[in-house]
Amino acid sequence: MQPTPPEPTLILANQNEQFVVYLPHHGQSGQRWELRTPLLEEQSIIKLIDEDYEQIEPDDCFSRRKCHYHYYKIFKFLAEKVGSIDLEFVNGHCWTKGNNNSEQKRVFHVEIQ
Repeated sequence: MQPTPPEPTLILANQNEQFVVYLPHHGQSGQRWELRTPLLEEQSIIKLIDEDYEQIEPDDCFSRRKCHYHYYKIFKFLAEKVGSIDLEFVNGHCWTKGNNNSEQKRVFHVEIQ
């Protein structure tokens, strides 16, 4: 499995299809990725169906600089309705929540056909 490419990221999916977002995660850093975009059950065009971690295989290390990540944080979604949405993910320490200077952000534009 390949890591999610850098911004800007466009995800295209068909209605009733699953899609996955992979974010690099260092298991011992004390940081964690969270989905910041609210997905209200009856209003959202997508549904979060699973969150998990996957260990990075040695072949997935594209450079020595990237090999310090041990896992991918995986967010699996179901495309329920036609439309588009921007998904914002933040990576930060739980003790600095709300401090925008300490958070890493990733935004994915999702289009459902």
